[in-house]
Amino acid sequence: MAFKQLLPLHNLNFQMNRVLTHGAEACREEELLEIAPKLREFDPKAWFDQWNMLAPSDSRTMRRTG
Repeated sequence: MAFKQLLPLHNLNFQMNRVLTHGAEACREEELLEIAPKLREFDPKAWFDQWNMLAPSDSRTMRRTG
């Protein structure tokens, strides 16, 4: 998987790419592209809220872990 520029902030972009390296079982790229525009500055609350918003979609898609 190639490194992708999803966010202008290097540290947050690195974290999103780190998740993508684990494939579809970790997160779909479309999900990250959906939240990326909302993460234009380093705001821990926004970061938490956006990732937390993705958590319910995990149960809807019935992804398995481990």
